[in-house]
Order: sequence, then structure tokens, then C-alpha cells
Amino acid sequence: MAKSLLLELGCEELPARFIAPALAQLVEAVTKGLEQERIEFGTLREFATPRRLAVLIDDVSVNQRDLIQERRGPSKEIAFDAEGNPTKAAMGFARGAGVSPQDLIVKQTEQGEYVYAVIQEPGGSSLDVLPQVLAEALSQLSFPKSMRWGSGDTRFARPVRWIAALFGETVVDFTFAGVKSGRTTRGHRVLSEGELTIATAQEYPAVMERGFVVADLATRKEMIRSQVEEVAAKAGGVAVIDPDLLHEVTCLVEYPTALVGQFDPSFLEIPPEVLITSMQAHQRYFPVIDGDHQLLPLFIAIRNGGSEYLETVKQGNEKVLSARLSDARFFYHEDQAQALADKIEALKAVVFQERLGTIYDKTQRIRQLSQRLASHLGWDQDQSTIDRTALLCKADLVTNMVNEFPELQGVMGREYAKLSGEGEDVATGIFEHYLPRFAGDDLPGSKTGTVVGLADRMDTIVGSFAVGMIPTGSQDPYGLRRRTLAVLQIVLDQKLEISINQLIDWSMAAYGELVTNPEEVRQEVHDFFDQRFRGVLLEMGFRYDLVDAVMAVASDDPCDCLQRLEVLQSTADSESFTRLLTGFHRAANLVDKQGVPSISLTDSVLTEAAEKQLFAALEAREEPLQNLLQARDYRGVEEMLAELQEPIDRFFDEVMVMVEDETQRNIRLALLGKVVAMMTQMADLRKVVQ
Repeated sequence: MAKSLLLELGCEELPARFIAPALAQLVEAVTKGLEQERIEFGTLREFATPRRLAVLIDDVSVNQRDLIQERRGPSKEIAFDAEGNPTKAAMGFARGAGVSPQDLIVKQTEQGEYVYAVIQEPGGSSLDVLPQVLAEALSQLSFPKSMRWGSGDTRFARPVRWIAALFGETVVDFTFAGVKSGRTTRGHRVLSEGELTIATAQEYPAVMERGFVVADLATRKEMIRSQVEEVAAKAGGVAVIDPDLLHEVTCLVEYPTALVGQFDPSFLEIPPEVLITSMQAHQRYFPVIDGDHQLLPLFIAIRNGGSEYLETVKQGNEKVLSARLSDARFFYHEDQAQALADKIEALKAVVFQERLGTIYDKTQRIRQLSQRLASHLGWDQDQSTIDRTALLCKADLVTNMVNEFPELQGVMGREYAKLSGEGEDVATGIFEHYLPRFAGDDLPGSKTGTVVGLADRMDTIVGSFAVGMIPTGSQDPYGLRRRTLAVLQIVLDQKLEISINQLIDWSMAAYGELVTNPEEVRQEVHDFFDQRFRGVLLEMGFRYDLVDAVMAVASDDPCDCLQRLEVLQSTADSESFTRLLTGFHRAANLVDKQGVPSISLTDSVLTEAAEKQLFAALEAREEPLQNLLQARDYRGVEEMLAELQEPIDRFFDEVMVMVEDETQRNIRLALLGKVVAMMTQMADLRKVVQ
């Protein structure tokens, strides 16, 4: 027999970003608790709104499963005498286990035959243990920020106001945060009248519906999406639905109703990014565009309620947005009173980091590093544009607009650069040097944005490590992990042949005497890059052992590393590579264990035909192999190395390496050392798993 189980915790409005993680924690805690208490259950449904977290589980067994345990006792020889009667040892073991000596069984184990007691504990009523399961599940919920209220010690994101807990029609009786569980819940704060009674757990969705609450998160999200698209179409436009904004709005309302508002078309003179940021980030509105992707003077808001007095709500939202856009327009015009280049002096008063100087200091370092990067990449013809971009790239940080809307750094730099008469390449570079700003964002498309963006990030990364601000655990105040990933993404996307160590050295040179331990900083930053790069390659689908093998010899140049890895993975499962790898491992095992003697190998010191063949094969390929490596023709490198398979196999078939004659043994070890050295120029094949 089974019943449905409901647990709903009601509280004051939770922050939107807390809801999804808390719901996931609740689901995990409840299901884990049921499993630990041997309570079988079926389908689980989850619900969440700003005022509630709930789970409804079907087919929950009314009784726990019986607990059957086997306890091992003494060996058979000790437990029974020659006639098969239980000894005192067996009777003592049986008594301690709570079974009769006649119920002991004998089982064969790796150590021999032993007696076992089979202990069966009948399952009790689920209702007896559910209070503990549910109370414990709620106590395990954690939040980025918690609070205490009243005289209790319980910490929660917001004050707990009610708990509904039912097993079928029976209340699961427990107390959490000073609130006793019951069968009452609350509907929409305004639309629902008073408390709502839940007769049985299975009725919960219907009760929520009566209380004007769309409790299912996914249903509510789709409802909002559909409404937004519908009202936008009726208004003659298309809604811009950002997934993150959609999720946030879903977590802000219990009964959504979409409405279309308007703003003065004269505000469209402001750059569209400003308008969109004002609507999305500050007001949680959905912008509307036309068929040509031009912004319309419309917005879509989501009301937490029905359609009553919707016109009044619309007017209130329009008034709020109009005030914010008026501020933005004022800032926009005020900022134009001074050319972008004239704002650079003000950067001297803006601290980048206490020990790393001001933003102005950072700008000068970015210029220096950008010049070196451009020269290295052969982009000298763009040097003047790159230098101008580097000089102006942070100037918008002291504008009124960016002070009000920090999300628009780079965007306003681009717009103000254009208005100040700067070239299109400079304006684009100012914007693009911030790309990518988040996971999945666009990458810079111009040489200017690429170079300045790399220089900016490397300056921050190296400077932070130089003063000991190294990320630990979840602490990464300067976003060094994100910046490192961005550097790797840009380098790989643009296929830039560049050394990470070279970037680090150039960055340290720009800091001058501030970097007091350059060798240590270089190693720490390079290791930090390696950790991120390995993760990137694994996410791209490469085998972990192949990643480790290639990174062991080529991690300093990400593009070179990627090229090697692509070739290696394409052949790693072939029969010829497997056979070659077998021979290599035999050679490497001997060399790593015995060492490589310092011997000058010539054909004259070799005695066996197999030795001479292998030596000749290695000698003939030394120069061609270097040419292929220089040209980054790794397909050719693999094909050339594959030609060594036959002479390596013959060597091991016909030659004994570890002979008593020390001279002969050292010659053969040196020959194998030559094999290993040649074959590890592509990748350290020791790390490849057969």
C-alpha cells in the first residue's frame, strides 16, 4: 500500500537567485532521507515560488522495507565440532546476534568457510520516521545569505511562516524554525482569501490553483514566455527574451500576467544598449524590437497578479521607466561635453588595486603589452590603431553613464569614441577588448580588440599573482579564472601562435620592479593556465590521457597543443598506433628504470643486425622529423614515427637489453633512450593508457 507525501515550506519572499538551488537541495535531501529509512517511493514533483518550496511524491510506501543483514562470525572449524554441533563460540555469536544457533549458515569466502547470522528487522510504519526525515531535510537547506529572526536559533534565507506536511490525509507532525507542520497553506498574497486547507497530499496542485498560484516552476516559466510573445505580437513587435531574465522573472511572481507599456520615442536617441540595460537589468522588463531588429518604444512587464486594474499597473511601470531613461539621457548628453580622450587624466584618481596602482597605470601597461603583442603577431601595420585603442580602452569608466550602469563599460566607450571623432577601428576595439564577458559571449573579431583584450587580461592575471591575490576555492574576487579562460578562447579562436610564458614575461616586464619573484610568478601563472586549459580540452571531447600526454610537451602554445591533440586522438584507437605504443612503453619502462647512459652512439659500436636497423631508422628520421615539427605537420610526424614500429619490434624480438656485459647493456639502453626521445617530441606517450 502507498500514499502521496507532501512537504511545503512557506516563507517571506525569497530572492530569485536562491530559489532553484534551494529547491534542488530540498529534492535531494528528501529523497536521500527516504532511501536511508528504507521507504520506497515513486514519481516526485517539485514546486517553487517566491513564497514556497515544495515536493509532492507519489506512491510512498506506508511501511519501511524489512532490513536484512548478514553478520559474519567465527570460522566453520571453530563454530562446529567434529559431529557438527555448535560450539560455545557459535552459541555466543548467535546470542549476540539475536538468533538461534540452528539458524546460523555457512558461507564460502576468500578466507575460507565462515558462519553467518542472518538478521531480519521488520520495517516499521513510514509515518513514524517521516517527521524526522522531513525536519532533517529542511534543516539541510543552505543559502548564500541566511538570517535569524525572533528568539529562535534556526537560520534561513527568510522567516518561515508555515509548513504543510501530509502523508495521504494524515499530517506529518514535526516542528521546524519554531513553526509546527499542519495541513494549511497560503495562496497568492493578494488574490487568495485567507488560509487554504489541504485535505490530502494529492490535492496540493488543485489547492494551489484555487489560491491563484502557479506553483510549478517550469509551467510558470512557459506561461510567461507565451504571454510575452503573444502581447508583443499584438503590439506589432517581437519580444527580446533573455533566458536569464526569463528565469529571474519566473522566480519573482506566483501568478503572472504580461502587459505592454510604452516610453517616449525620443529616448531612442540613446544607444539601444542603454535602453535595453535599463529595461532588463534594472526593471526586469522585456524589450521589443521590430522586423529589422530595431528597438521599439515598448516594453513588456510581468505583473504578479491578474488582469484587474492592469491599466493602472501599466501607467506605474511607464512612469518608473521614464524616470530612469530620463536620467540615462541626461548622463548621455553630460558625458559628451568632454571628448573621450580628455577623460584619461581622471583615471589617475581611480584605483585599480592598492598595490597595482591606478587604472591610468594599468592603461599604460596595456599599451606596452599591446605593442609587443602586435609586433609578435606581425600586425605592425595596425600599431597606431592598437595603441590608440589601448590608451582609450578604460576612459569610459569615469563617465556618468558607466558609473550608473557598470554593465555598459566598453559599450559606452565605443559610442563616446565615435562621438569624439575616433576611428571606427578604435571604437570597435574599445568595445571588443571586453569580449567575451561571460560564458557563451561573442569573441573579439578585430585585431585591435584581440590584442588589447589579451593585454588587459594578462595584466590583471599576472599582477594579481605578483601581489599574492591567488584564487582559492570559490574566492576569485578579480575573476582570474574567467579571464584565463577568455585568453585561451581568444588564442584558440584566432589561431594565434603565441607562448603563454612569453605573455607572462611581457606582462611582468610592464610591472617592472613590482614583481620581486619573477620565476615563482611565471610558474604559478603557467600552472594556473594549464589547469584551465586542461579543462577546456576535456570539454572539447578529448581523452584525458591524450590531453595529459600532449600538454606534457606543448602546453605553452595552446594552438600548437590543440593541433597535436587533434592528430593524436584521430589515430589513438588504430591498430598500428596500439602496436607502436606497446613498443614505446617497453622502451620507456627500461629507460625510466635504468636511466640513459651518456654514450655517443655510432653504427660501429652496435653488434646485432636489429640494433643497426633501429639506429639507422632513427638517424634517417632525425632531420626530417624536425622539419615536420617546425612546419607543425603533425600528421606527417605521426606517419614518420609509425615507421619505427617494425624496427622497434624486431629489436625487442632479437635483442636482450639487460645483459651482463655493462658496456653492451649501456649501448642498448642509450639506443632505447634515443627511441624515447624521438617519440616524445610529439607527445609524452608514457601518459597514454593502453
